[in-house]
Amino acid sequence: ELEFEIKREAVKAQLTDETTSKEAKAQLAKQQQASAEEANAAHEALAAAQAEAERKNAEQARQLQLARAELREMKSLDEEGNKRRTELETSVNSQVARLRNQLAELHDENDRVQEQMQAAFDSSSMHERR
Repeated sequence: ELEFEIKREAVKAQLTDETTSKEAKAQLAKQQQASAEEANAAHEALAAAQAEAERKNAEQARQLQLARAELREMKSLDEEGNKRRTELETSVNSQVARLRNQLAELHDENDRVQEQMQAAFDSSSMHERR
């Protein structure tokens, strides 16, 4: 009977070990499943964050292109404005020089006319004295 009792206890211990092993395996499988789900969730969150960062980078690149295009246009307008201002300054300076020359010619003509008038006056005064 003792031998039977020992065998029975050995079978019980074996069953307990098997049950404990099955429970441990089931717990481990649950933990592995939970870890896999957490890893998937983290991966999805990372992928979403990366997609958002890429979207923002693309938007910033687009804004930068627009700003560069606007700057090029402003430079072009500034260059055109400078060119036009230079042309106007040249034109005005040319007109001023021409008007100064005309004024100088008018002064010369006025001086000649006054000399002629003075000469005529002097001549008539001398003529009257005689």
